[in-house]
Amino acid sequence: MSDAFMPEAGWTMEDVVTMWGKTHHTIISALQDSLGHDRLERDLRGPMQQAGRDAARSYPADAVAIGRAIMAIEEPWGIQGQVTTATPDHFVREVTHCPWSYFCPLGCEVFAWWMEGFVEGCNDRLRYSLEKLVPRGDAICRWSVQKQDP
Repeated sequence: MSDAFMPEAGWTMEDVVTMWGKTHHTIISALQDSLGHDRLERDLRGPMQQAGRDAARSYPADAVAIGRAIMAIEEPWGIQGQVTTATPDHFVREVTHCPWSYFCPLGCEVFAWWMEGFVEGCNDRLRYSLEKLVPRGDAICRWSVQKQDP
């Protein structure tokens, strides 16, 4: 990320990641407490998926290319892990480090809704799935992009 992105106050990218994560976590937690998970999902999932579809229009369409594009989105935020499967129809990444592992599960699900739309926008035969999640008690986070059954 370019230094031009950082405020004059001397913030580092780590400062930005931390502040953004805390802000997101606080907002999502407050909304969940106020509205409940089901209503928040009902009201927010569609717009998040549409935002993902809108962002996808210029990306290539097989599972490997889409998985790599998602990794490029994650990388500046310090999200780290390894790819365990990479074929045109199936891509799996296990995340072993995320600066936001303290999020409530819904905080991560909101990101997943965007990713669902992004993947669908890239290729409507593929689907994004958030399979494991540290905030749900799993040891790692794992997401995949894979061909939908006909």
